[in-house]
Amino acid sequence: MIVKMNKKGDGGDVMMFFAFLFLIIIILTGLWLGIFAFFGDGYDFRRAEAEIMADKISNCFGEKGISKLLEGSFTEQLKRECGFNDNIEKERLVYLRNLEDETERFAGVLDYKNQCFFEGAERNRNYPVCVKFEFSNGEERFEVITGSKANERRRAA
Repeated sequence: MIVKMNKKGDGGDVMMFFAFLFLIIIILTGLWLGIFAFFGDGYDFRRAEAEIMADKISNCFGEKGISKLLEGSFTEQLKRECGFNDNIEKERLVYLRNLEDETERFAGVLDYKNQCFFEGAERNRNYPVCVKFEFSNGEERFEVITGSKANERRRAA
């Protein structure tokens, strides 16, 4: 005995398969984008942080006077007078050179002074990025280099 099947409603099942496939693709794409955004490369704040440090140093030199910062430990004076924290010793550099008598003072990692100006250091996240400027207090001129190697990443709370 041959039984005839009613196939009038099968077209809807085929169409639902494509809708289901479309929804799965959308969900997987959103999942991939979310994972990439959370665990991605992080943010590169080296240039911005070096510029902020340069601005903070120039404001501090103008307000407090540079002679007060040259008394005692340069690192401790920057922390006390200019409001820097302990991170200045680990991943940052403040380099000060008197252009008249060539005396140097620094806080942080002195090797950053060399690493900052390597060719390709701007693109390589393992090198610091520095900002160089000159400051004058009337009778003396100073060259100041501020640098940062802080690679910030988002962390799950």
